Amino acid sequence: MGPTDQDPLPWEEANVLLENARYVDAGFITAAAIDEDGTLWGWGGHAGRTFGEEEPYRLLEDVVSVSVGETECSALCADGTVWTWGARSGVSLEEHQDDPYYPPTQVLDQVVQLFGDLAVKEDGTLVRVWFDGDTCTAAPLMEHVAAVGSLYCGIQDPAMLVQGQDGSLWRVPWENNLSDTVQWQSLGQPEKLLEDVVQFTRCTAVTADGTLWAWGSDRPAMLRDGLVDPEAALCSRLVYGVVQNQQLLDFYLSAYCSQKPDHLQPPLLEILRLGAYQILYLDRVPDSAAVNTSVELAKISGRGQASGLVNAVLRKIAQNKTALPPIPERDEAKYLSIRYSHPKWLVKRLLSILGREETEAFLAANNDTPPLTVQVNPLKTNAESLIKELEGWGVTATPHPWVPGCLELTGAGDLTTLAPFREGKLLVQDPAARLVSLIAGVQPGQKVLDLCAAPGGKSFSAAFAMEDKGEIVSCDLHENKLKRIQEGAARLDLTSITTSAGDGRVFRPEWAERFDTVLVDAPCSGLGIIRKKPDVRYKKADDLFTLPVIQTALLDNAARYVVPGGVLVYSTCTILPEENEQVTDAFLTEHSDFCRDGFTLPAPVGETEGQLTLWPQRHGTDGFYICRMKRK
Repeated sequence: MGPTDQDPLPWEEANVLLENARYVDAGFITAAAIDEDGTLWGWGGHAGRTFGEEEPYRLLEDVVSVSVGETECSALCADGTVWTWGARSGVSLEEHQDDPYYPPTQVLDQVVQLFGDLAVKEDGTLVRVWFDGDTCTAAPLMEHVAAVGSLYCGIQDPAMLVQGQDGSLWRVPWENNLSDTVQWQSLGQPEKLLEDVVQFTRCTAVTADGTLWAWGSDRPAMLRDGLVDPEAALCSRLVYGVVQNQQLLDFYLSAYCSQKPDHLQPPLLEILRLGAYQILYLDRVPDSAAVNTSVELAKISGRGQASGLVNAVLRKIAQNKTALPPIPERDEAKYLSIRYSHPKWLVKRLLSILGREETEAFLAANNDTPPLTVQVNPLKTNAESLIKELEGWGVTATPHPWVPGCLELTGAGDLTTLAPFREGKLLVQDPAARLVSLIAGVQPGQKVLDLCAAPGGKSFSAAFAMEDKGEIVSCDLHENKLKRIQEGAARLDLTSITTSAGDGRVFRPEWAERFDTVLVDAPCSGLGIIRKKPDVRYKKADDLFTLPVIQTALLDNAARYVVPGGVLVYSTCTILPEENEQVTDAFLTEHSDFCRDGFTLPAPVGETEGQLTLWPQRHGTDGFYICRMKRK
């Protein structure tokens, strides 16, 4: 028997309310469903009506998600608007008996996520939609929010998970008081759990370095590596694999699903992607296990109504995985976009820069797993000694093919647990970032300013080159990030580094013509580090119009801090000329007292005229731009 004492109603006696429904949610007196066209339908909503006694009424078009409470409802449309309807607290239902339903009312716009009665706006504001009589109010709760997630503690200790725009993950206690206006003070003190989070769920998170973190509902503190190693590795592989292949997975899902993937109610699309990835990419996971696990995930997440859909779609993919539908090749950019899961606008831009063959090589490299690379701390050890020491910990280390002072590691696991890391003998850093201090040519005893320093890698590398003799000022806009620099310097036993909070675009007279070398590692689109942060690929093309303004302002101000004869180094972790050559070209046009200063690197680079773009498919590094300029 099931959870009730009665047999299920025979199918032929069931009352069909709606055809082609893809998601349904219900409260005490109201129900709502989204069909495959994105149309939202409603039932009930006022006294004397029940869900099955009336025809559904059309509410909204192009609906992405819907949330139905006991008496009130809200929906997010594709254009970013949020609409509410239903019974409002403090209003007698009998007053509205003549209304077929409470018509939806737009209460918000520019919303990117709707989570129950919480909404995240494009500007990073987290608001709660609540009702005061017949009036709906959007009360601001937090700022700088990228996403909000499920409660992970029990009823006695309610909390929500909030991801900041800087990638940090916070536990925020929730004081659920509906009697008063909900303000920021209604939330408890936020507790930072993690930094650099790329994906999180109710009880797990993955950080940019590939580490999986887990915690339990009765243990709110984070438990590092809370899963055993094989489980952690699999979970990390799933998260990264789905993000890396998202568009390709959606293409295959659309071939076997009657509903458009982007019309599926969250988290159904994510569940289907996870299942499809296991079927198509993980040989060690049986197809049946991937299907069954996905069905259970649908049930656990409250989407049991759609478990049949999940089962049918994934079984079709499993049955046809050796004969999947081909990607149309008539549109070159569209084909590459789907095949390698990169936005079409980026593919088109790369084709104009690199051509077909190298564009495809770049896209493929972004979906590969990059090697873990570290820089040797020459103040504590040397490459040969560190290689031998790491071997004692079961880690294979080999010199980087062409970047001096760097090692490539395999089998490192959680590197932070190893003694060589704790003792400060190595710095985790991509070779491209290591080259910044090499190209800058910093020397012992010099004064160096790192204008956009966090998390501190280039400051540390400069300190190595300077034998920790001289002065390095590590400046960053975000004061909370300076702590990471201080902790890193302490671990590496570097004493030449001091930190300073400030906006690199704002002139500080005390720094005028004070520094021999100024490093400007400018904020950028990050399109050169997609292989390490696969979610970066989904950034909007609009960033290319705003970022160069910030980059130019940073360069203009940084130039004022360079002594005559000193060096200004501009770098980004992106590969597009709009943020690189075009920025430095414009700077040199406006600053005749600066010129590009050539430098030489080992093969495959060799001699340059003062600027260099590194590509993963060419150089085996992150995508990176570095320009060395000298003040006359």
